[in-house]
Amino acid sequence: MKDNLKSIGLNEEYDISVTICTYHPVKEKLFETIDSILKQEDVHLQVIIADDGSETDYFDDAKRHMEHQGFYSYKFVKNKTNKGTVYNFLNAVSACDSNYIKAISPGDMLLSAKTMRRWLDAVIEAGYEWSFGDAVYYERTPDGRMNFLEKTAHPRDVSVYIKKDFHHCRINYLINKDNCLGAAILLTKRAAQKYLNIIAGKIIYTEDNIFYLMMLDGLVPLYYHDAPVLYYEFGSGISTAGNTVWSERITKDRNAVFDIILQQCSDLLTNGFIENKDIYNWGFTAIGDSQEELELARRVKRAIIINSRQNKIIKRIAKIFNMDMFTFYIQTKIKRRKTTTIWD
Repeated sequence: MKDNLKSIGLNEEYDISVTICTYHPVKEKLFETIDSILKQEDVHLQVIIADDGSETDYFDDAKRHMEHQGFYSYKFVKNKTNKGTVYNFLNAVSACDSNYIKAISPGDMLLSAKTMRRWLDAVIEAGYEWSFGDAVYYERTPDGRMNFLEKTAHPRDVSVYIKKDFHHCRINYLINKDNCLGAAILLTKRAAQKYLNIIAGKIIYTEDNIFYLMMLDGLVPLYYHDAPVLYYEFGSGISTAGNTVWSERITKDRNAVFDIILQQCSDLLTNGFIENKDIYNWGFTAIGDSQEELELARRVKRAIIINSRQNKIIKRIAKIFNMDMFTFYIQTKIKRRKTTTIWD
């Protein structure tokens, strides 16, 4: 415990900073999120609200709302013009006065009064740069009630984290895109700053792409907080709203992080690959007789045709892991798990 504290260099003033990044926020949702933070017990925290150029940012209202509850450890950060989520989050992180950060969006709420203390204690004890928990998904009904949803949980496979299987954690994240839910992540300020600065100017909206780069660098969240940590509003954010414009922007950002990974993988490898039209023609008939394996092969080949950029990355990462492509896909099949609508 003491060694972990020393290596991380904990700030004595605050245990953790909670960042709320906004753009044209709904005041009621913003206040719900703030209230879930202020009810946290036994933890000395700071609130950073960063707005990305909204005409109405509700800073004055939020200030009065927090001070009315006797809370004064807050900061407001404002972009004069809209620059996108990555720069907005980077501004928020830069303003933090603690060594740990929990990002949360208006409409999402920390689950219980003990959530932050229990999670933070476990992360400090484990000594990792980042950690993830689970979320309770919900949507608002027309009359304002919370309707809890059963959705596919992220990551789908937590067994590799429970087993602390460093190797397969990276494979699942980087290759199978079995990513963590960004809303359910806690990380150090130094990691957030380092990787946000790498993607700033290249990726605009999807700040959680930094976790791909962290995984590539071997920063694996081997502490999985096996409990729901927040209520996650499904369908209102850019990644779950199903909006065509936002889908295109997310795809553009994803391709940008793939390009960054591709370059980093190329830097990691001493030998290049021969790029030609037959590079993906593997011997699928050699994989076996089972219908399951044949179907997997068909899905893999379709994926290759659809996304050649990502497959270049997959080939390089497979090379780093010293695995052939068939073994890579066969050994990394993932079963889905569902989010919970029942919790303690």
